[in-house]
Amino acid sequence: MREEYGAVIAENLRAIPNGTFEIKRYNALNTNTEFYLDKITTHTKGKGKIEVFLVFPGIEVSFHSYLADRVNFHHEAVSSILEISHCKTGRIGWNMRNDVAIYLGAGDLCLHTMECCADSEMILPLGYYEGVAVTFDLKVLEQK
Repeated sequence: MREEYGAVIAENLRAIPNGTFEIKRYNALNTNTEFYLDKITTHTKGKGKIEVFLVFPGIEVSFHSYLADRVNFHHEAVSSILEISHCKTGRIGWNMRNDVAIYLGAGDLCLHTMECCADSEMILPLGYYEGVAVTFDLKVLEQK
């Protein structure tokens, strides 16, 4: 069964070259709002795709598909943004700042600030991951 998940993800990411991440943005509000994920950089020998939807100023939903052994992420450390991550398929060991480590398997959730994961590494022992994340920018929401 695990191989089937990996094969489906590989097919979905077929057009993306190794060593790259494709980030697609969808703004249903038609505003000039900047996406938080515009500020993220990734490094991997594998590949991935992130689709980000702005659902309300300060709230983004993103769908993640990765085919890799490891993925490194870098973004600004922001304590006012909360992220809820859900692992749909695969497994990750997520090494974050200050020796924080999170392990997620299919069905697991985690909640953290974007300060924690600013410089982080995901290890994917099965070689793939699919999940969804919801971010809440508390500073932006406070103004609404």
